[in-house]
Amino acid sequence: MTVNVKGYVAYGANCGDHVLGSEIKDAGAAVTAGVVRLSRNQSHRWAPRGPNGSDSLALPAGYTKPAGVVMFRIKRESVAPAATVNKVRSYRSQTVNPGITSGYAIVETTARKWRFTVAGTAIPGEYDPGDDNMHHVMIWVTKVHGATYADGWLPSDTLWVTILVDKAVWFNEAITAADGSSIQNFGIEGTIPLFGDSVTDANGSTFDVDDVFTCYSDRANPIGKVTVDSWRFTLGQAPPAGFDQSVKSTGSDAAALVDERPPAGSGTTDADYYQLIDDGTHLKQQSRLDTAPILAAGDVPYMVQVRIWDRQVTSSKTSGIDAEMHDGTNARRNGGNVLINGPSSYAENLQAGEGGTDGGASQSARFNVAPDGNPWSGKDNTYLSGCYAGCRMNGLTANASILVDAIVCEIAIVKNGDAIAALPDPGVIATTQRQRVRIV
Repeated sequence: MTVNVKGYVAYGANCGDHVLGSEIKDAGAAVTAGVVRLSRNQSHRWAPRGPNGSDSLALPAGYTKPAGVVMFRIKRESVAPAATVNKVRSYRSQTVNPGITSGYAIVETTARKWRFTVAGTAIPGEYDPGDDNMHHVMIWVTKVHGATYADGWLPSDTLWVTILVDKAVWFNEAITAADGSSIQNFGIEGTIPLFGDSVTDANGSTFDVDDVFTCYSDRANPIGKVTVDSWRFTLGQAPPAGFDQSVKSTGSDAAALVDERPPAGSGTTDADYYQLIDDGTHLKQQSRLDTAPILAAGDVPYMVQVRIWDRQVTSSKTSGIDAEMHDGTNARRNGGNVLINGPSSYAENLQAGEGGTDGGASQSARFNVAPDGNPWSGKDNTYLSGCYAGCRMNGLTANASILVDAIVCEIAIVKNGDAIAALPDPGVIATTQRQRVRIV
């Protein structure tokens, strides 16, 4: 089955405890044992880095039943909360009217059950996780106007909403939207999932989150359950010709300098790094990604996210870095960096989406296609083992200089057995309980 998908946000906690990929990270949020753990005894909000709220794109071509999709793994509270608590809400990212939106929400009751809201409308019933394990949640929203599938909707419009837990359909019905929005602002381009709350809970419970992924997809050809894996570097491998131009702080292996979890560089204190200089000869650097098989039999990759930790060191100069990948023959740049003016402290280098076409720059670089321009879903371990990741200087001022301390790569994969079949069209407007149906 052909899968239609265009990813926007991917975050996997197994990449180590660092701020890369986190737009919001309160004191009560920490990465531990490969999950984001949120503690309600203090402010505990956490959100992955996502697209800017000003982004606005047409629906991808070729989708027959387009939908906005947000998914993640999540636990119920470790103990029953003293009052109903917010687990996840949609959050408008970065610069344009940031704050909570009515796209979607989950709250947990004192009975440790989940209540869902989509487009400001309460979804009937409560989901009972039944145990303290991680559960995978997928929320799909589609606007249907007659026989036409649309991006935006107004209050009182009919939406198709499908909620799957652990790949089983828990809710699949039409609802009446209380609030107007769009697929883009539901959770794909305009908003990101915000987990936890600034409000504490008297019982001090905790809960875990991992494998966050948002995308456009197609109910007729849907993306399955996504696992976001770490993609480490291989040391001692020569980059492609012309892509080993940086000045190394020590040795000659760029991969050894940036393969750090968490990054060692802090403030203006440098550990090991490589330096890019806008002088025409020190602009490009690539490092070989893991040559060991990253895919098991039946696994399918869909998107790669590249996160860069760097700082500028030159005064009165403006510069930036584009994330770039290489497959040994072809190079592909993200092409939309945020410019840095003058010396700065170490921080995540922000990008403007894929190819610089997706609006404001508030995210890590994402690659929905491989360096050769074809979908990742058609690539196997042989191709992946020949891939590189790095960056290219894209400055505006001659001899501007940036130190790159760390690069983190994540790859979004639908593991063998985690695909789902086409989602059935919903029935009438939701008013009652529904049956639990597994779609495999």
